[in-house]
Amino acid sequence: YDLIPDGTPQAQFYSFALYELAFGSIMLNSSTPLGSGIKSYASKFAGGEIGLIVVNENDSHRTIEARGITSEHGVEVNGWLIEARSEESDDPLASDGLKFNGNVPLKFPLHSSYEPYTLEVSMGEALWFDMPPYSAA
Repeated sequence: YDLIPDGTPQAQFYSFALYELAFGSIMLNSSTPLGSGIKSYASKFAGGEIGLIVVNENDSHRTIEARGITSEHGVEVNGWLIEARSEESDDPLASDGLKFNGNVPLKFPLHSSYEPYTLEVSMGEALWFDMPPYSAA
């Protein structure tokens, strides 16, 4: 067995960290096609911002199209991505087997140590983004 030093966050910690960053206080309806291997969870923050968590359970990349994100203006979207450090990883849930926004997460707190990815969407347009295999955004 590999010995992991006390206090080393395990993979599940990063899921909770992502949830804290991207999920508001009010849950909203969201849906994905049955059998797609994609799960989505939508929310609203107290200031009116929308939160969306998407999980790719597939063993290959997927392009995600999010529709129904409405605004009177265009929106700027912040995003965070948890993915396996290597697509050939023997144990992607190992504490050293993850990347957080493209980095092996060594600095905390995560939200101030790693800049979010950003996308801009014009009013009425769908939001498109790519997800690696077995990832969450």
